[in-house]
This record gives sequence, structure tokens and C-alpha cells, in this order.
Amino acid sequence: MLKIGEFSKIVCVSARMLRYYEEMGLLKPVEIDRFTGYRMYSMEQIYELQRITELRDIGFGVEEIAETLPRIDDIEYMREVLAKKREQINETIVKEQAKLERINQIIFNTQEDYNMYISEVELKKLESVKVLALLVNVPDIFDIGEEQNLWKKMLDYIKDNNIECGVGGYSEYISNANYGNQVLIAIPINSDAECKGVGELFFHNHDTFLYTEIATLPQAATIQYSGNIREGYQPAQKKLIEWMQVNGYIFGNGPDCIRCYRLETPLSEENHEDYLTEMQIAVEKI
Repeated sequence: MLKIGEFSKIVCVSARMLRYYEEMGLLKPVEIDRFTGYRMYSMEQIYELQRITELRDIGFGVEEIAETLPRIDDIEYMREVLAKKREQINETIVKEQAKLERINQIIFNTQEDYNMYISEVELKKLESVKVLALLVNVPDIFDIGEEQNLWKKMLDYIKDNNIECGVGGYSEYISNANYGNQVLIAIPINSDAECKGVGELFFHNHDTFLYTEIATLPQAATIQYSGNIREGYQPAQKKLIEWMQVNGYIFGNGPDCIRCYRLETPLSEENHEDYLTEMQIAVEKI
């Protein structure tokens, strides 16, 4: 039998971490002295701890380890679990790579470097538009650059179903206290498909393709910018909000979000850098 300090040195795991594993039910001491409180471990538990640390080192959390350990000798089960973990790690790598690319853009690019065009703000009446839409739930922090993955999903659906589309594409970021954060992407359609109302679509039919309508905005403040949609979003948004403040406008009745309309169809296997995008938001005079 080994005291916790001796066991800790042999397995190269701190006593604090061993106590944590005990608390979480992963590895309990063989015996706890009733008088001294010393925790005693057996030599056989070295192998048990090796399994725990191996799972930890390849990205398993404590709860995942606790769920996996009882079936760790089940080969088919472990193949399935490890394949799922591999997929999760690959997704993380893609997201982290996108962050690195974003950092490089911030370091090396300025608005002057890529000669971004930002128009003046214009008031318009925007009519409703029939669209094919996809509504997805997203985390609290959503990188607008990830929107391209949604357009890829849209492209595949349109191709598979031979849908005739119009020009341009819409995207909206929607925040709702009851349903969380969602992103809507939509593309105009050249058909008489029966459309569901926007109220029926929002917050309920997520991760589903539906025919619906982009709502009419009787009075909208709009601003256009060129280039990468992510690079231009914040400068254009800042200019639009400043215009509202200077000219005495507030957010009006309608979607409580900024709507982005790409004037070119955003359906491509590649990430384009030359889009012309129009921000649109319902406003009213104070």
C-alpha cells in the first residue's frame, strides 16, 4: 500500500489532483485511515490512473472520463467514442485556425490597405421578399466569419433540390431572452412557393430550411460597404449608428437587429473578398 504522497510521486500526478479525482469519483483510495485520514493506494491503481490521464491528455473532460471508464475495455464502444472525440478536436482546430487568420488580418490589414468602400447612409422603404431561409442556433459569441459555413449548407440544399434562386442574400443575427441567439440566412426565390410568416419561423423552426418572407421595413437606414463582410461590418455599423445619433433616429418597429444584404449571391465554394453588402435596419425619427 502507498500513501498519497508516495503514490503521487510514482504516477507524476499531484496529491491535489488525486484528491480531485477522488471527489469526482474517478479514482478512490483503497483505504482511508480512520484515525490519521491518510489515503492509501494500491500498486494496481497505477494502471487505473494511467487510463484516466491518457483520456485527459487527448481532450476528455472529467464527466466524459467518468462515463467512459466503466466501458473502456469495450473495443467497439471505444472506437465510437474516440471517433466522436476526433471529430470534436478537428472542429476545434478549424475554429482556432480561423482565429489565427483573423489575428493576421488585424495585424497586417487596415481599412486603407484593402481600400474599403463605405457609402453614405440612405433612408429607404424596403419591400418584403420571398426567400428560402435557414435559421440556426449559435453560441453567445458568434464569429461572423463562420457564416460562410451556413451559406455552404444553403448551397448544397439548393443544388440537391434544384431550387431556382434570385440575386443576393440576407443574414440576420437575432438575440432573444427565451430562445437564445440565432442566425438567419436567406436567399430570394423565383417561385410561387407557399411561404410561412416570419413570426412562425423565428425562434421555433431552427436548423430547418423553410420558405418565408423577409419583412417589409417602411423606413430603414441603409449603408453599403465593399470587401470582406467581416472586415467591413464594424466600421459600417459604427458609421450607421453615428448617423442615427446625429440625425435624431432610433431603432424602429421591425426586426430588432441589423440585417445584412449581400448584393451578389453569396453562394460559392470559396470565400469571396469583393462582396458589396448593405446593412439595413428599421428606424424612426425621435
